[in-house]
Amino acid sequence: MKLLLDECVPEDLKDFIAGHEVATTGEMGWKGIKNGDLMLRAVTAGFDVFVTSDKNIRHQQNIGKYQIAVVVFDVLRNTLPELRRKLPKLYELLPTVEKAKLYLC
Repeated sequence: MKLLLDECVPEDLKDFIAGHEVATTGEMGWKGIKNGDLMLRAVTAGFDVFVTSDKNIRHQQNIGKYQIAVVVFDVLRNTLPELRRKLPKLYELLPTVEKAKLYLC
């Protein structure tokens, strides 16, 4: 699967996600772009999953209108160690995700 890490996710997390094509918003030149526009760009670029730790995204965006799955890391602190602990759950979710749906991880 092709994953895009939101800019609120530490970019170093990319180094710990194996078996998938992973890019960061910084690598794509998309830092500072609002979530709606960002998800549209991600869809156009062929990403399957948008990965974020922004828990408010479900209230700010109509996820159902985007042809991309959204995975939200449900962490207390948005740190690399906490996010790494969520990777087994991410690996469990990825084979089952559907576009236009949001998943808590």
